[in-house]
Amino acid sequence: SQDNARLFHLVLAGATQNQMLLATVERIWLQMDSSPLWQQFNVHIASRAYRLKWLGDRQTLLAALRRRDVMGAWQAMWQHLENVKNSLLELSDEDAPDFDGYLFESVPIFQGKLV
Repeated sequence: SQDNARLFHLVLAGATQNQMLLATVERIWLQMDSSPLWQQFNVHIASRAYRLKWLGDRQTLLAALRRRDVMGAWQAMWQHLENVKNSLLELSDEDAPDFDGYLFESVPIFQGKLV
């Protein structure tokens, strides 16, 4: 559920013991709650395979964190963000006046190593 997703992200951010990161994640969730795009998206994920895909993303991330694999965790998080972005794009109306194309821009920052 969306509540479980929120809890996962908040617990993960809280585990860093970085109050600025936790506050940022909390603000992101508040923004998503008021976003028409996310509201539309939540209707679709209840009946589609997205939740299972994202569960897999989260399991991959947690496994990397348990191994203390920084690179693996970074890759898992990047892939999760790409999966969410692509799912949102799939459900978006690119011709709608409020379509935010910037949200879907890809920035190839991953070159196989952290810089």
